[in-house]
Amino acid sequence: MVTLIIIVVIGVVSRTRFGQLPWMAKEFGDVLWGDDVYLLILLVKPRIRVMSAAAIALAICFAIEFFKLVHAPWIDSLRARPMGYLLGHTFYWHDFLCYIIGVLLGVCCYGILNLHFKSTSASCNSGNRNSNPISRSRVETT
Repeated sequence: MVTLIIIVVIGVVSRTRFGQLPWMAKEFGDVLWGDDVYLLILLVKPRIRVMSAAAIALAICFAIEFFKLVHAPWIDSLRARPMGYLLGHTFYWHDFLCYIIGVLLGVCCYGILNLHFKSTSASCNSGNRNSNPISRSRVETT
């Protein structure tokens, strides 16, 4: 949750004139948006498979990007409101690549953190033979 909030703040700041990176003013925020959607899916459904979460995140990002092609008065009035920047205004093909990079970045970071915490918990439990249910059943049967 904290990571999601930090990434949202960085993404919002990246859209201001103070936080824009000269070499990729808009793309940085789009990469973070893809990562945010991925992290939000993991937050809502923590036991989801990694690739399923990535596919859902990309589907949401792509749908919102295609939705930018719709310019009906009702949607443009929503876009004019303060939170309307979440819907976006202009369709860009290269945003799809940014979303893919953002989701892949989230998948990689999640995988690295998952491996780290699994190895940390394994080393913490190595002294306790009965911490693993499989080894516990073997001890009981012998």
